[in-house]
Amino acid sequence: HSLDEALFVTDRQGRIELANRAAAAMTGRAAPTLIGTDIATLIPHAPAAAGTRIPTTLTTTDGVLPVLAGCLPLAGDGASPRQVVTALDDSARGAAEQA
Repeated sequence: HSLDEALFVTDRQGRIELANRAAAAMTGRAAPTLIGTDIATLIPHAPAAAGTRIPTTLTTTDGVLPVLAGCLPLAGDGASPRQVVTALDDSARGAAEQA
């Protein structure tokens, strides 16, 4: 079973430490090349409030992809926590709204 949602784990400075296969597929980049990238360069408008999802964009090798992005701090990780940032392809909703 695979996860269709892009998942990034970021360090305290917002740099990607881990990216899953869906993240690699959605960005068009191999997962190892995402390591060390500032998450803000991929998801410039990530949600500020934990547990929320917002419509935004994901930067890809082909341009931008509409996504629903969310973030959660990793439990027990101090005042400036590492985070899990997720992105779910939202292009179908955008296409439906334009129809």
